[in-house]
Amino acid sequence: VHVLGHAHSQAPSDPGTPTYTDHLARPGSKGEVLDLGRSKRLITPGLRDYLHVRDGGCSYPGCTIPPAWCDGHHIIHWTRGGPTDRDHTALLCRHHHTVVHRHDHTATIDDDGVHWTRADGTPMGNTARNPWLLAAG
Repeated sequence: VHVLGHAHSQAPSDPGTPTYTDHLARPGSKGEVLDLGRSKRLITPGLRDYLHVRDGGCSYPGCTIPPAWCDGHHIIHWTRGGPTDRDHTALLCRHHHTVVHRHDHTATIDDDGVHWTRADGTPMGNTARNPWLLAAG
């Protein structure tokens, strides 16, 4: 499990219990848990802040909706056992959140960002939203 701004780890006593390890230290961060597992369905303010920075807005290819107008989407739907973790959530505007569910699109998340795939497995036109993602490579 990841926390904004802290560098310590704790072994989980229960698979659903959040644990802590450093991922993204930012000035003024509150040390909030970023990986909640199954302990919470909705994203927390700390996870939302992280997704705002990582995704920069709706992560659907070609969309320019800003982060404040987006929802946190579980890559594996919550009702199918999906965790509320930084590596399993992405920002989507309401329209694309509906599109993703209606058409069973899925995503993978890596150091380059969120990559969307159609239900048949074909990749979509994915480009990094944030210039800092391109510069970091």
